Amino acid sequence: MTDANLSVPARAGATGVGRRGASAAARPARRRTRPRPYAVVSDLPSPGDVVRVTRRASVQFHEPITFRVIKVLTEYQTYFGWVWLRGYQLDDEGAAVATREIFVRPAELVPVQRRSPPPTTRAQRHRNMPRPRPRPKP
Repeated sequence: MTDANLSVPARAGATGVGRRGASAAARPARRRTRPRPYAVVSDLPSPGDVVRVTRRASVQFHEPITFRVIKVLTEYQTYFGWVWLRGYQLDDEGAAVATREIFVRPAELVPVQRRSPPPTTRAQRHRNMPRPRPRPKP
């Protein structure tokens, strides 16, 4: 066998011409930027928040669910832009149906407006309170 039979084909780009026909020196330099964090701490849901989890937040949710957050699981390492949440799946009345841990994109969670109790007047509040007992005289 001679050395001519053992020739190795030239590497792409070794001749100055890459796959796209332009040399690496002729192509503009790619600008490197630092990736932005997927969510600032204030953008993450906090315990007690009620959110609507849709398919945009995670592909596993074909049917949207209402979810009350117990804890954001920051101890798990996840993909960029994703987070684990622990909480309760809620029914239509707002009662907890199941405890779940879900893997979602927090930017796609939809906050749910909580229904506040109807405002009460001062007289109604005082009517329901017990009367103070008089202090005994020494």
